Amino acid sequence: MAMSVTVTVIGCGDAFFSGGNGATCFFVSAPPCNVLIDCGATALTGLKKNGLSADDVDVVVLTHFHGDHFGGMPFFLLDCARQKRTKPLTIISPPGGKVKVFEAFSLFYPGSEHALEPLQIIYKEFSGRDTVALQELRLESFPVVHTPQTLPHGIRLTVAGVTIAYTGDTEWCENIPHILHEADLALCDCTFFEKQEKAHLNYGMLQQHLPELVCKRLLLVHFDEEMLLNAIHVAPEMAKDGMVIQL
Repeated sequence: MAMSVTVTVIGCGDAFFSGGNGATCFFVSAPPCNVLIDCGATALTGLKKNGLSADDVDVVVLTHFHGDHFGGMPFFLLDCARQKRTKPLTIISPPGGKVKVFEAFSLFYPGSEHALEPLQIIYKEFSGRDTVALQELRLESFPVVHTPQTLPHGIRLTVAGVTIAYTGDTEWCENIPHILHEADLALCDCTFFEKQEKAHLNYGMLQQHLPELVCKRLLLVHFDEEMLLNAIHVAPEMAKDGMVIQL
């Protein structure tokens, strides 16, 4: 039987913080552990605005290496060090996460790398169609279509009997229905309304495929200004920063 799981939308904006929304970040609170799905540039600010802290997070899952999805890691880790965090932190990402995170930290805080030494950071990786199993959770990854150099993936996170699925940043691809299938909460990229650009979904394309998306609750995320201006014309539920979802 599923236990109480809460998802807080820390940030649902695009790379340009359209509408004043924070960069991508979702906080999953579950009895065995708390998970941060993506840690965009404004993640630490968003956590604190919602009465949370870096120390509340046990696991960070990074879907790809764009700044609005992992650029908050230097600030997050520095805050962990400042608070003298003692419990382990697991970071799960596409290949190369340990190097990417350290390089970002070194770039933003040169000379402070020693601050990370006391932290117990455990790095785990997924690639393509993969599974990462921890004692507290199960993560399934799926390749998606976005900037290839960022190693983009969608994920399915199952914790406390609840499945939260997230497409990550992607244009339409055949894996999206599999990622979202029968999820208790399905987070889906819908950056644009009519604008057509590679690497992201627009609402017109999403509408064509809505019958293929079988899930308990669909929540659209990652909006640009055009999408926000047309919110009244959008049928599926749209995320808002600070939204709390009980599952």
